[in-house]
Amino acid sequence: MNNKRNNILINLDWLLIIVYLALIIIGWINVFSVSYTDTSEIFDFSQRYIKQLFWIGLAFAIAISILLINNQFLNLISYPLYVLGILVLLSVLIFGTVVHSSKSWFQIGNFAVQPVEFVKIIMCLVVAKFMSNKQFHFTNPLKVLILLSLVALPILLVLLQNDTGSALVFLSFIFVFYREGLNKFVFFTILVLSILFILALIFPINYVLFLVFLFIIIWFIILNWKSIHGKIAYSFLSLFLIIASIILWRNNFEELFLRQYLQIIILSIISLISLILIILHLIKKNYRNLYFMGLIVGISIYILSINYVFNNVLQEHQRNRINELLGKTTDVYGKGYHVRQSKIAISSGEFTGKGFLNGTQTRYNFVPEQSTDFIFCTIGEEWGFIGTTLTLILFGLLICRIIYLSEKQRSAFARIYGYGLASILFFHVFVNIGMTVGLTPVIGIPLPFMSYGGSSLWAFTILLFIFIKLDSDKIQIYWE
Repeated sequence: MNNKRNNILINLDWLLIIVYLALIIIGWINVFSVSYTDTSEIFDFSQRYIKQLFWIGLAFAIAISILLINNQFLNLISYPLYVLGILVLLSVLIFGTVVHSSKSWFQIGNFAVQPVEFVKIIMCLVVAKFMSNKQFHFTNPLKVLILLSLVALPILLVLLQNDTGSALVFLSFIFVFYREGLNKFVFFTILVLSILFILALIFPINYVLFLVFLFIIIWFIILNWKSIHGKIAYSFLSLFLIIASIILWRNNFEELFLRQYLQIIILSIISLISLILIILHLIKKNYRNLYFMGLIVGISIYILSINYVFNNVLQEHQRNRINELLGKTTDVYGKGYHVRQSKIAISSGEFTGKGFLNGTQTRYNFVPEQSTDFIFCTIGEEWGFIGTTLTLILFGLLICRIIYLSEKQRSAFARIYGYGLASILFFHVFVNIGMTVGLTPVIGIPLPFMSYGGSSLWAFTILLFIFIKLDSDKIQIYWE
């Protein structure tokens, strides 16, 4: 028994553990700085820094317990845990408590638990379990559909709880899918569609359409450069007519001095000619050119639907935050108050910071939620550029180390789980720090290991130490 314990201690990746401890210590120091006042008693158990210390102690106990678990146990409980997680998310919709407009918490006396934080653990296990099966491959449509369904169901339930930020975290599994064989075209298509969504919110639709069409035409010319004669003329004319149709539909015709009947005639002629040319392509079996026309039509529909989705699907406070982020509206005392005060706090720290317990912006509540979602502001104000840089280095080291160790795993399950962990950590760190400096919308997700709160701390501790346990064994596990 002693030899087994010694082996566990020897095989642990102590660099991950040291970084974990460093982040927790830095987080607690800043929670203390925010919540401590001159009238506070050091051992006042109603203070947040004492509660956080208690939760840290429980997190250490949880970490040690995980290291004693047999890896095969993780294999056995993955699917049952998924079912349990879905049932808990459903229960929150019925029995949950509303906190900050999100019905995503269970209130037990003075203690509140957010189940979605623990569902992230379950999703990492389930995705790793399902994808590590030898029968899984991205060329199998049925398997891919099942995988997407496994991920989509908790996203839907979390969205119903009005917790968009937590739901978006699950989208980070796209990086896991890419690592495990997702077609590059699919991956970059998702990336391009995301960029187009942002561009369509910033610039007029006509400008975005024009740039997209210009890019597609240039791409088309490059691919058909050697056979630019004859049949290509059909494609250019088709592309031009479809582009003209869409732009004319989107423009204000009164500004073009066109009467209403003339608009109808022009659009009818354009549509008719486009339809005839498409039929000619079908007859000649010119499928490549049809692909480009279909691409234009598909992207056009997508771009034209963005404003509808933005105005009718997203909630008002979400639209306000995005508009503030994109600079379309400015309300420094309303919608943009959080981010403005956050920027002031971070910039006021300058290079070395104001010093421990000397942060005026955070200690006097100018920054809302400064011990939870905006804990990074406290680091910036009191510890300056040095403190924020150190924090970023620690998170970067943690994520890079996880990816490095994931690639060394002999078990597909451990590798996929490691990438899932790294993806979730990256999403949380990028979005949380990004929203404090105005780079991402304020969606209310915690900074891992540092933000005040037991649910988040325990969940990320479990996530990390499951991987540390898997890595410590490094044995090939064959899943049925």
